[in-house]
Amino acid sequence: MRRAIALIAAMVALGACGTAGNDAGVDGPRGTPLSPGADAYIDRFLEYGKRVARASAPAEKLARSREMHATATWRTCFYADLDLPYDELPAEVKQRRSRAAHDSARSAELEKSKRFMAAKGNIESRQVAAGMQVIDSLHQEGFMMASFFGFSIHAYGYFVERDLQRALSYMEPHAATGCTFANGVLGHFARDGIAVQADRVEAYARFSLAREYGDDDAAREQRDIERGMPTAQIEQARARAAALSQQIAAARRSKQF
Repeated sequence: MRRAIALIAAMVALGACGTAGNDAGVDGPRGTPLSPGADAYIDRFLEYGKRVARASAPAEKLARSREMHATATWRTCFYADLDLPYDELPAEVKQRRSRAAHDSARSAELEKSKRFMAAKGNIESRQVAAGMQVIDSLHQEGFMMASFFGFSIHAYGYFVERDLQRALSYMEPHAATGCTFANGVLGHFARDGIAVQADRVEAYARFSLAREYGDDDAAREQRDIERGMPTAQIEQARARAAALSQQIAAARRSKQF
């Protein structure tokens, strides 16, 4: 079984968490504490997984899955190539990774997926403390889907008390390694003053980083915020983005195997 199957299932199950306004009967306070822009950004991230789930024919499901894997978010936030057998890896990946290392990493990711799905099931069954202990452990191990789950339920108040600062803490480590979605979230939070003081320089820098790694939505946000910034502030934001970009490049090199 491919690791993507478990992750897609998790993403789809989280779909309700990424919409403004909850349906009756769903745990969590009504409405959203996030700005419309942040809320829409999160929902677009979820849409790829929902499109895979809605596909009925195997060929269509495979096509939608490949489409999702081609997005900047998937490429920068997940080890997307771990879904592939070693023989199907791009040549440049094979040059730096042995078959044994690849197979070992695939097995480890599958095991994390299983732990994540079990923990998610515990939380949905109201065994929240036990489930969150595993989610937080997986987050510390760098498992992005666990981090996204922790972010979502704390941002929207599902199964746990709403805590926007804790929600943000799930995204910060991934932003530091170039995850487009995480940097986009940090950009929205900084721009709109969600859980942090509003800071256009930081927002510009975070949107710039997400854009650098291929996020078209973040590129539009960066252009929009730049229109209202004086030249000196834009220069400051660009310097901040350049410094962060260097840190991310170093982190991504060390993350490769």
